[in-house]
Amino acid sequence: MSATTPARSMTGRAYQDLRASLLDGRLRPNQRLVEMDLVSTLGVNRAAVREALARLEQEGLVERRPNRGVVVREISPEESRDVLDMRIALESMAVRWASARRTPDQAERLGRLLAEMAECCAARDVVAFADRQAQIHHLILDMAHAPPLAAVLRSLSAHVAQIRRRSLGSPHRLEDSLAEHRQIVSALLDADADRAAVLMAEHLETVRSLIDA
Repeated sequence: MSATTPARSMTGRAYQDLRASLLDGRLRPNQRLVEMDLVSTLGVNRAAVREALARLEQEGLVERRPNRGVVVREISPEESRDVLDMRIALESMAVRWASARRTPDQAERLGRLLAEMAECCAARDVVAFADRQAQIHHLILDMAHAPPLAAVLRSLSAHVAQIRRRSLGSPHRLEDSLAEHRQIVSALLDADADRAAVLMAEHLETVRSLIDA
């Protein structure tokens, strides 16, 4: 084992933990990220935190501001629209392929996630609802069996998570989003590729309208 392996491992762990916190909303837009606080929270050294933050800055997930240091970057409405335009095109393609390439186990898991999403909606648990919604979209990507497509969409995960949290704050959005996902899943499981693609596009167009409102 090389002498640099532990340092690289520590940096990788810091990066993964910070990125996960960005995805699940524990780190909020414009929140200041203090190096020494992160050292304590993550259980790594300062060099690992700095390298992890530099990597996240390259990905556009955090930014450095004068007199504030590193903060969680807030995605602008214009950038949100661009991300949603990409998702409309790519996720419509993904769900079309998923409807033809799914396995029985994947279909069963999709049904379970949808049921959990309904439970979260009834409990008004927005955080858990957003998590199950994200898992459904990720599972559809797995069903599509298209690694290049999945790689592009997953590179947008942190941006998508911020957009999702913003849209779910709209009145009645949990119920509406649940209904939209039920329709998408139904078409996918019926192997109706054209309808599944149309419904996915309509769902994401609705999200865009909420962001623009």
